[in-house]
Amino acid sequence: MRTRSQQEEKTPAQLDLFGELAEPREVEASEISEEDAIVRATLEHLNAVTERTGAARFTSAKSIKARIQDGATLQDLLLVIDFCHAMWWGDPKMETFVRPKTLFGKENFPEYLVRARKWNADGRPSLLGGAARQGAGDRRIDAYSAHVKGGRA
Repeated sequence: MRTRSQQEEKTPAQLDLFGELAEPREVEASEISEEDAIVRATLEHLNAVTERTGAARFTSAKSIKARIQDGATLQDLLLVIDFCHAMWWGDPKMETFVRPKTLFGKENFPEYLVRARKWNADGRPSLLGGAARQGAGDRRIDAYSAHVKGGRA
């Protein structure tokens, strides 16, 4: 028989990280690994920022988990989402790239993280996405376009 505290530890699973369908079911808090919790929080933040909905796909979780294994923290993952959203949202050609495959790819993520940290240190100024919504371009995006040493040219 479960105690009241054990019943309160249950949380609804909203994302099936490895399946095609996200079927809600009760999951014990102890069943969710720290890595899975970070993946879930990352995908929930991405969906909130982009106002998209949908079940996580295996490839989404796989690329995020790979970055976690490389040493990325939840804060790093969320910062990259915010930075790329600020850069690309509002540009019809680019906003489709605000997705896990692009943001957390092995080649892209280190560069985006370096640029996002600089952008964060500068107080998160408006970039192309914010300026595009206001009908004007923003040249400050150039300050965050430097490539990471050893990265793509």
